[in-house]
Amino acid sequence: ILTCLLVFVPLGFAAAKMEMAPTWVFLFNFIAIIPLAWIIGKATEDVAAKLGETLGGLLNASFGNAVEMLICIAGIRNDEIIVVQCTLLGSILSNLLLVMG
Repeated sequence: ILTCLLVFVPLGFAAAKMEMAPTWVFLFNFIAIIPLAWIIGKATEDVAAKLGETLGGLLNASFGNAVEMLICIAGIRNDEIIVVQCTLLGSILSNLLLVMG
């Protein structure tokens, strides 16, 4: 099912290029993030399994929040500081609740 959602990656680019309504651009790109985050997670797990426990843990910690970091970079570039703050807060809270808890 997740691989079927990859069709939204080019749709997001096309919607922005065709200057569609911002709602559609956001929707296509929002849906496109879901399979891309899964691919990043799967790739990191596979590489971490080959690198060993220490380097694998470091790799998972580095790339585990890649989607949040991309959202933060886009938010900073567009001067959306409130969005960046909420994204970072949500990432911290979800890690505290789901990873540690």
